[in-house]
Formats: sequence, C-alpha cells, structure tokens
Amino acid sequence: MILAGNVFAESILNYLPHAPGNQWSFRSNNGGTRTSTYGSPVTLPNKVVAIPATVVDSDPNGSGTTYSTFDSYGFRRHRETQNRVYVDGYGYTSATLVFSPPLSLAPANVDVGGTYYSSGNVTITYTNVTTVTLAYTCATTIETREQATNYAASQSWDALKAVYSLTFSGTVNGQFVSANAVNTFWMAYGLGPVRFTAPNSSQVMEDWGLTSTNVNPTPVIASITPSFGQ
Repeated sequence: MILAGNVFAESILNYLPHAPGNQWSFRSNNGGTRTSTYGSPVTLPNKVVAIPATVVDSDPNGSGTTYSTFDSYGFRRHRETQNRVYVDGYGYTSATLVFSPPLSLAPANVDVGGTYYSSGNVTITYTNVTTVTLAYTCATTIETREQATNYAASQSWDALKAVYSLTFSGTVNGQFVSANAVNTFWMAYGLGPVRFTAPNSSQVMEDWGLTSTNVNPTPVIASITPSFGQ
C-alpha cells in the first residue's frame, strides 16, 4: 500500500549500490564499530537469488547476515540470520528469520514525502530452542532530502532520509507479544548509507556515521574535503 507524498520520484536503487564486495564501515557515538559487506548472489531455499550483506559489529549481538533483492520490485528483505540473540530460559543462541511475503523496505521508485507499507509473516527459528511465526508490519517514509552530517568523519552529503518502523506481533506460549524498532537512514546517491540511527541490544538509540567505504566516488571518507557532496 502506498500513500502519495510530494511528487519527487527517485529510484531507490540509485541510493543502494549493491555490487559484490561493496563495503561500508561505521562508528557509533558510543564508540562501537560496524562493517557491512555485500557478497556474491546466493540461491535461497525457496529458489530466490538474493544478495547477502554480512554485518560485523563490535557488539556481537549486532552481527549477522541479511539476504535481499534489488530489482523492479524495489528493495526487499527475504531472510536474515542473527549470530547472537538472547532467549529467556535458555540463554544465547543464533536465529534465522524468513519473511513471507518478502519484507519490502522500499519500492523501486519513491517520492520524497511518501510512505510505503509492507506486511506478512516472519518465521523465526532459534537454533536448538524453538520456532515461532509472528506477523510483521513495516512502514517506510522517505521523509526528505537534506544534508546528512556525519560526525564520525566531519562530513556531510546531500542525502535521502528514510525512516523504517518495523513491528513483530503475535502469540508465543499462549501470550501476546509485540516489539517495534524504528531506524533512520541517510543515503547518498551512488554511495549508499552515510549515517543511520538504530537501537542497540540494550535498546539504547545509537547514531552511526560512515568512516570508510570502497564504493566510488568516495574510496576513503576521511581523506576527502568537508565540502564533498554539497
């Protein structure tokens, strides 16, 4: 479902360069580090060919791999693995999430000011513990185009600002559960994410800034002048 905003059509894929080997490194305002790297396409169990993005985080609870497609349907998440999650009564384990239908994070073409919705089921398998199926809903708003200031490299870019609100809800062991996470991303044309905010494993919101990338036109963020992208 799409709610029209200001008429300002953009191809979201121009802001999400996803070639194998593309890599971005970030630092948070709390001193954490995170690196995201795209791998070569893989065929998932349902025969979908997806592109994996492996995240290595200084907080082990933030590490894992997502499997997404980037095509005429837009940016869609099919599956993800989380390397370390806590399960009450068990302790730490890993988890695999499978979305049906795929979680649409943004259609191929978006309008600044537009909000886009996605819903379905997510099946979560906690390794050696249990499997649960919950409902998911996602609302993505392309809020604005603005200068994204990156404190980590004293840098700013002309960027699209997108806010994702993702909710899981359902019944587990006879009890209703619901969890929501809101993440904000700033994406520069041809470069990808330059800043984002997201809650950490303690549900404390962190602000992450890009420190380096091998994606042209900015091989090393710290080496370029503050006027770049303005």
